Amino acid sequence: MGDVGCDRASFALQMTMLVYNLPRVNYSDLSFGSLRRYLLIQRVFFVATLLTRTQEGVLIAYFQDVRIIDETRIQKLGEELTELVTNGRSEKIILNFQNVSFMSSAMIGKLILFGKKCKTSDVKLRFCNINRNVEEVFELMNLDKVFEICKDEEKAIAAIEKGG
Repeated sequence: MGDVGCDRASFALQMTMLVYNLPRVNYSDLSFGSLRRYLLIQRVFFVATLLTRTQEGVLIAYFQDVRIIDETRIQKLGEELTELVTNGRSEKIILNFQNVSFMSSAMIGKLILFGKKCKTSDVKLRFCNINRNVEEVFELMNLDKVFEICKDEEKAIAAIEKGG
């Protein structure tokens, strides 16, 4: 059973390295503590349901779930989104939806609350890489008028830097 955990950890690490285009090193030689330090140096931070990193002073949060429908996970996501604003790590936040293909109305409610918290805290917020299905729901609910949505992460970073 120990090998299964190592395989999962190895897979998660490989995916993290791909997402962040981190340089290839022999990770099998790293202990968990040294691996964690390495990822911190590379400015990769793990949160329970969000994966976050900082680039050019912008905090970018990636949703790990493909389908955001579980009430417990949605509650946890809501808490983590609130922490992004309240801990003051950045005045600029991008939510990257690259993995999300579906989300419940409860999650949309959490996003609306998060947007309000950002506004009252003077935190600039952008969304990016939204799946067409999710985008259609946003349009039906007129949330595309409430949130600033960019096609991809690069455009979101540029837009948030301009402030427009």
